[in-house]
Amino acid sequence: MEVIGKVIGYPSAFIFGYDLGTRLSGGTGNNSMLIAGGIGTAIGLIFGIAAESNYKNSVRLYNSGLKEQVSQLSFGLTESGGIGFMYRL
Repeated sequence: MEVIGKVIGYPSAFIFGYDLGTRLSGGTGNNSMLIAGGIGTAIGLIFGIAAESNYKNSVRLYNSGLKEQVSQLSFGLTESGGIGFMYRL
């Protein structure tokens, strides 16, 4: 989705900006270029926002599957029968 958004959005934004700049500098612009550029830019933005949302959902889904590990440091009898520090995850 991100690639599609960039492929559609960047050229459309250039076309939109070029036509708008031509109009602002006193030239005559092309109405169909301005409309197509604006629509393409909007579509590119929508795809970009959707891709970012998918990234965040993927990270949230991955993180929810991880179980929280609690580490513990204790002093006492070890599993091998000795005395010492034990570190457990």
